Amino acid sequence: MEDYFLLKSLSHALIALLLGIILTFTDLVYIAMHIYVDGYSLTIPIILTIIGIVLIAWSSYRIAIMGRDNEI
Repeated sequence: MEDYFLLKSLSHALIALLLGIILTFTDLVYIAMHIYVDGYSLTIPIILTIIGIVLIAWSSYRIAIMGRDNEI
């Protein structure tokens, strides 16, 4: 039963990592394109980029914690 919860936590962390990477890099591309085209607001892409970075950091931390707990 413990393996099930570990796998569930790991899968949630990996999904958050992939979502964070996709969200961050697509918004960074949008921000880079904004440099060439004026008239678009950067508020939402910057907020989404910050959310993506937080997701990457959180999921990396969770994966590291799970790896350290399994070594014992």
